[in-house]
Amino acid sequence: MKEIWRGQYPGAYFPKLKDFKLLQFQKCSALLRSFNFFFQTLPSLEKLNVSEASFHEIFQCVRLRSEGRTTDAPPRLRELKLSKLNGLMHLWKEESDLKLIFYNLRSLEVLECIKLVNLVPSVVSFVNLQTLEISKCHGLENLVSYSTAKSLEQLERMSITDCDLVEEIVKCLEDNVKDGIVFSQLKSLQLRGLPKLSSFCTRKCDFEFPSLKEAIVIGCPQMKYFSMGKTITKELQNVQWSADKEKQNVQWTNDEEKRHWAGDLDSTI
Repeated sequence: MKEIWRGQYPGAYFPKLKDFKLLQFQKCSALLRSFNFFFQTLPSLEKLNVSEASFHEIFQCVRLRSEGRTTDAPPRLRELKLSKLNGLMHLWKEESDLKLIFYNLRSLEVLECIKLVNLVPSVVSFVNLQTLEISKCHGLENLVSYSTAKSLEQLERMSITDCDLVEEIVKCLEDNVKDGIVFSQLKSLQLRGLPKLSSFCTRKCDFEFPSLKEAIVIGCPQMKYFSMGKTITKELQNVQWSADKEKQNVQWTNDEEKRHWAGDLDSTI
């Protein structure tokens, strides 16, 4: 298995394997450095779950290029779940060139990766992503770049919870962004337990959510407005809102108690 893992034999050893879980893989640094080579044996992989392993990054393409060897993430990868990776700082580094890794990805979950400082490089596109869930990643200050957010046209559900340092969801470098962002398929947006979140985007950028029907903002005491720019939500009729973090897991008994609406999302927040 070590030889296969390190890529010492050519060819695909598991050409039909679609679901792979790597759990409780600690203190095996020699094998961890060769994790990318193992991907070459899984051309049909669709689901990858990595938990409790000693990774600092998942896709190490910079190192691989310097060694004169090439590798790619599984081209059919549809679901990626990363949890309890205490050393993880990047999925891969900003200067890496694996821009199409997530082309077919439908679901991305990143849970309890406390040192993660960057979800993905700014050039990454999530053109087919439908579900994005981030929880207890206390190194993140923002979620995605402007260009990455522009690619999230198929996203249906976004949940960001219990991330202590997150200040904004979408990071824009310009003060006034001329071309706004449309989350055309987003139906559910949940922001919970984000004590430093000041707004969805701290720069003047317009957002449109034509399909949004559920918005939950709980435990975000610094959030005084949704966004600096214009926000359009044609279908949204109420927001489940509370600045009190203690209420984020409350089961609401009074239907009216959980509903807030002041005509638009910014006024309600």
